[in-house]
Amino acid sequence: MPMPPVERVRIPVQLRASLSQPTYLKKACGYCSVPNRTGDAHKYCKRAIRSGDGHIMLCPCVDPAHDGPAADSIFCTECDNTNLDELDEKLFLCWDKEDCEARISKRMESNPTHQLIHQAYLDADRTKAATNQVRARAKNPGRPSSGKCLCCGETTGGGKFLPGHDARLVSQTAARVAAGADPLVTLAEFRELGVSDALIGKLQRKLEKL
Repeated sequence: MPMPPVERVRIPVQLRASLSQPTYLKKACGYCSVPNRTGDAHKYCKRAIRSGDGHIMLCPCVDPAHDGPAADSIFCTECDNTNLDELDEKLFLCWDKEDCEARISKRMESNPTHQLIHQAYLDADRTKAATNQVRARAKNPGRPSSGKCLCCGETTGGGKFLPGHDARLVSQTAARVAAGADPLVTLAEFRELGVSDALIGKLQRKLEKL
């Protein structure tokens, strides 16, 4: 499964020279200094931390679990590249951004845990999309594929009237009132058909002229 592109803030080349040299933290990092840590926990120490402004802070831990102080083993804090010819030793970053991102993507693709997390995000997105579709259909059920004309009873293409039959129904209803039908009862029955407010208003105006 292809991984999403890696996006992160890079320090512009023109600003690198103005950055200070790497400095050591006052004490070992959390992985190395938390009490009751086993020797294996040191392997999670990155030896170097890059702050948001590009400054590198080094872990001073010299536990035997480490090969040596971080300053003696320069690496990219993003992709773990250790090729000194490809690294900026002040920033602990690869000079080539594209190569660095390719190494990160390759590492992520081979990481089962990352794959599970990535798949969980994809599943959550698909579930959210499906839920939104269901809600949209519930809110807007759409027009049926067929219907029955309220005027003549013939099959329609989904609406309540065949073309022109809405006006015909108004005229027929008004004619009933003109022939002696109770206008209030007739209007109430017209409403119960489920016609639109516009059509009801059209009938009311027609009845007022009788």
